[in-house]
Amino acid sequence: MLMVLGGTPEDVEAVEPVLAKISAKRVHVGPVGAGHVTKLLNNLLTGVHLLAAFSQSLGGVIGQLQLAPDSNEITAALTLLKTLPLTGCIVTGDAMFTQKEICRVIKDGGGDYFFTVKANQPALQSDIAVAFAGASPLCHMVATA
Repeated sequence: MLMVLGGTPEDVEAVEPVLAKISAKRVHVGPVGAGHVTKLLNNLLTGVHLLAAFSQSLGGVIGQLQLAPDSNEITAALTLLKTLPLTGCIVTGDAMFTQKEICRVIKDGGGDYFFTVKANQPALQSDIAVAFAGASPLCHMVATA
């Protein structure tokens, strides 16, 4: 799996140990948001909107759904996750997937998750900052109120 990363070089370097466990191929493409733009451009160029589940250990896609023009990735993710063997797996995704129902489906399936939390979820972002309280290299990335 190729990870396309957006953020400051310092932030990308700080999370490098975590990212290295998720994907052997990582590309820093620029500031915050640049990774999303790269994904959007890729989707536009292919002309098909797909949601795929990639297994790092197997080195390939283990599930995929084509999204209808009027659907979204959140709904598709719920459908796709329910078809996958999640026991012992770590599911990763961008902030779009930081949804209670997606997290519940993953936990009910025996998996864990690692999602981005952005400022549009300030209470959750603050709770995470308190929970890690400086014990994680990720803490400096979490804004506190």
